[in-house]
Amino acid sequence: MRMIEWTALSDYIRQRAKTAEEVDLGTVLDVLEWIADAPMTEVEETRVLELEELVGFDGAVWVEYNPDKVVLEGEWMFVDFVAEYVKPKAIYMIRRHGKQVVYKDSGYGVTWRCWNRKPSEGEREATPWTA
Repeated sequence: MRMIEWTALSDYIRQRAKTAEEVDLGTVLDVLEWIADAPMTEVEETRVLELEELVGFDGAVWVEYNPDKVVLEGEWMFVDFVAEYVKPKAIYMIRRHGKQVVYKDSGYGVTWRCWNRKPSEGEREATPWTA
């Protein structure tokens, strides 16, 4: 897994946010796609992350939407934080252009899910949705 690159990108965005500098998330997305497509020496199996793995996650994930329930294309997002103190839990993500979105944990695996890497069409089709 390319944790160094994920961490560097995450640090870049957080530092810019703290200093109120603009973040060119389009450029960040290009880098993320390069990382995802680049050959790796250590290959971690592309897989759907467990909801619990998003708590404290520091980096980007590929968000996929259930085509039977939502008409949206998958996209790279940064996990901002997970609010565990509310029910249902709220997962805060940052989209490519800096917009923050919130997902409920009750929809995880039903309408949306996160992958550790961008999955191929075959990987998506071979991985059933939970409901």
